[in-house]
Formats: sequence, C-alpha cells, structure tokens
Amino acid sequence: MKAPHRSIGDVLTVLQDEFPDVTISKIRYLESQGLVSPERTSSGIRKFYDDDIELLRWVLRLQTQHFLPLKVIQDRLAANGGKVPTLDTSAGAAVAADLPRGAGPLDAKRAPVLLNRDELCAASGLEDKAIGQLLDYGMIEGHPSGGDTVFDADALHVAKVAAQLVALGVGVRQQRMFKMAADRESGVLEQVIAPMRKAADDEGESPIDRLGRCALLGEQMRVALLRQNLREHLD
Repeated sequence: MKAPHRSIGDVLTVLQDEFPDVTISKIRYLESQGLVSPERTSSGIRKFYDDDIELLRWVLRLQTQHFLPLKVIQDRLAANGGKVPTLDTSAGAAVAADLPRGAGPLDAKRAPVLLNRDELCAASGLEDKAIGQLLDYGMIEGHPSGGDTVFDADALHVAKVAAQLVALGVGVRQQRMFKMAADRESGVLEQVIAPMRKAADDEGESPIDRLGRCALLGEQMRVALLRQNLREHLD
C-alpha cells in the first residue's frame, strides 16, 4: 500500500514550524526551478510524499541558514542523483565552508552569494516591489552578470532584515532612516581608518578588526540610546 500523500497546503503547515516565512508561492517557485517534482492527480492537484517534504526542508535550510543560491543547491542535488544528501557533521561543515563568515560585524572575507531578483524575493520573503524600493533607496546593490542582475550576501541579509521589519509594520520607505544613519556612521569611521592603520603596526591588531570593534560598540551605543529615548514605551 502506497504511503499517504499531502496537499500543498498540508506541506505548508508542516514546514512553517521551522520556516515561518515559507509560502505556497515559494513552494511553487521551488517546483518551477526543478528542485521538487511532486506527483499530480489527473486533475493536476499536487501530491507530496514524505521524500518531497524532506527535499523541500533541505532546500530551505540551505537557503535560509547558509544563504546558498539555488544554482549551487541544484548542482548538489544533481550530484547526489536527485536525493537529499545526508547532513551529518562533516556535510554541515562543508556547507558552512561555502560561505565563510567572521565573528565581527565587518567581515572582509564574506563570500558573494549570487541570487537573481526572483531568488532574492524567494529567499528573503519580500515582494518584488519591496526589492525595487531597497534598490531605489540604495539599501542594496545589484551587480550585472551575464545579462542578468545578481545580489550578494550583504544584499540578502539586508532584504531578510527588511522583511522582518515590514512584518512588524515598518515599511521599506520608513527603513531609509537606517540607511541614512549607516551612511553617517560609516563617514565618521572612515575618518579614523588612517590612524587605525598606523596604530595596528604597534599593537598587532589588524585595521579591519579594530574597525569591526568600533562598529560593534557603535551598535551597542545605538541600542542603549534608543532604549533611553523609548523607555516610556518599553517599560
């Protein structure tokens, strides 16, 4: 007897515990990219089995936790005969190695993640209109590649944070204040880069590490001042 199947709505319910931002549209998009191929009834209704759900879960983990582009995920799936690779400790380490990330807020070694605009929408949960606003306001940048526009890890991170703010009622237009604040802060930090470089020779701390510490302390200061200003709403 064949195992019972689930509808796309049932699959959404199963996945949302781990991936709250997943939508039916996103599942359909992943299907359109060939990452999952559910059976269909004679009337065209999708039939998802346990293997299909595990495959979707694997894809979503690589997207949301490791920021891998769909092309890389497709290649990995093809290399494993279309089956989900076992995510043991060594495999997890290999996934992380695809996107090296430092401990500080400024990581000069962050690897580029190349997502096209549709993939950026799917990975971040933002609608295309919101992505357009982020571009218009200079909050993310696109890079030309083979006749298309692709986005890196920084753009993906900004888009994911923007999506969470939108969910809290802070529109992209309102989020421009963060861009303006970041521009002012980076302008101040740029003024101290030169003396930092000179001091690094004496103390052995690299300029990027010292700059990263300044950015981290600046973030802590900003949170403390916001708390002070908004205390009447926080208490």
